[in-house]
Amino acid sequence: MTADWPASLPQAPTVEGNSWELADNLFQPEVQNGPVAPGRISAAAPGRVRWTFLMDQAELAVFDDFYVTTIGFGTLPFRITHPVEQVPRRVIFAPEAGPPVYQPSRRQDKPWRVPLDLLLLNG
Repeated sequence: MTADWPASLPQAPTVEGNSWELADNLFQPEVQNGPVAPGRISAAAPGRVRWTFLMDQAELAVFDDFYVTTIGFGTLPFRITHPVEQVPRRVIFAPEAGPPVYQPSRRQDKPWRVPLDLLLLNG
């Protein structure tokens, strides 16, 4: 069963510092003669999003518990509403990115910036 992003956490990332990459599933075979005939690797290649959330101390504690306990240090997928598409999407932390690195923010009400590097999963 896929977990849901906790309702007590911010439901939308900040506007600045976010990105959304479409899936790169183009295959360029090496050919000896003639033109290259690119093709698709898979219809299920994941897209990628990098979202930053601003959190207060209590929200950071909820996020810590969610990350460690609920989604097994980021190894399990979860559902979160995509801020552009406005629909729930299954995501998982990008393994090569490592765990989130908390950064101080300039806001007193939300003193933590929590950047997430996620893969958008199909299905």
